[in-house]
Amino acid sequence: MNAQTWSQRARYVAAASVALACATSIATAQAPAESSVSARAGSHTVGEYCGLVTGILTQDSVRRALSPIALEVVESRTKTICNPTVAALSLRALAADKPASFSAVARLRQAAYRDASAAPLGGAIRDIRGRLRRPDVLAVIRATSGDSTAKAFADVADAAQIVLTEESRDNALHRLANYERKLGLQAPQLNGVEVLLNYSAQRWLPGFAASPTRGPSPLELIANYVPSYASGVDKKAVAVSASEFGVRGYLFGDNWGKTGREGILKPAYWSLGALVAGDKNGALSWPWDGRTRTGVFVGWGEVKVGYISGRKGSVLVTRQVQFIPYLF
Repeated sequence: MNAQTWSQRARYVAAASVALACATSIATAQAPAESSVSARAGSHTVGEYCGLVTGILTQDSVRRALSPIALEVVESRTKTICNPTVAALSLRALAADKPASFSAVARLRQAAYRDASAAPLGGAIRDIRGRLRRPDVLAVIRATSGDSTAKAFADVADAAQIVLTEESRDNALHRLANYERKLGLQAPQLNGVEVLLNYSAQRWLPGFAASPTRGPSPLELIANYVPSYASGVDKKAVAVSASEFGVRGYLFGDNWGKTGREGILKPAYWSLGALVAGDKNGALSWPWDGRTRTGVFVGWGEVKVGYISGRKGSVLVTRQVQFIPYLF
């Protein structure tokens, strides 16, 4: 890998690291103020939120305080959250970041989780809060329904908002970490053909496109010339050049992408595909020369093992490396 390539990748990782550090710092600074409200979200339910909003909307003065469009939005979103099957779910459960309740594990809330996943509950809760939590509207609620109702609504609405904000922040950090895994220093260098293939694949091939929740696809196409396979013929080590066609899968998550000895068991990626080698062994030989030999290869991290037909070296071993940037 040349100095320019290292410099480019270092700048990318530095930018990703700064973004991660900034997001983590913000999260740490906000944590003390939000933790108590977020913790209370486990004691509030979607049904409670529905009941408070429904009661507030019975007040004519509150309805007059809202613009026609805002009132229409609140009424529509209220129908979404007032589904009886999701009433028992806690606001904390909407983030899906805590262990399931005993009743949920016992499959007593299957309909609730089905409807919660199908309906945009998070968006509905945000829309309602954005219109009823405004200071002028909250003052009307306080004047017509009393301080206790206004405070109860504010507490539930704020708890739900913090839970959903935490979820969005965590998802953003997760997506950024996945991009760093796939495009950062641990990722193999691609040749020019692979760059074009994968640039196109992420736009047009199912399974290779980025996701709003996951970030990048874990899959990557391989079309590579590898002159560094090694094998044994007549008790002698020989070099074998081969073409690889396959797919690489990146292992997302904190438990993967280790370095050193841990990286042997928990690497950043795996690979799998077909091998094509020429009739003659040798480094820098043309894989399509003469009677070609075909086979398969499997990679776990940087280590790759292949098998090709024929007697001139059937078991092959190599390491993921690029000798000339964007070539091989």
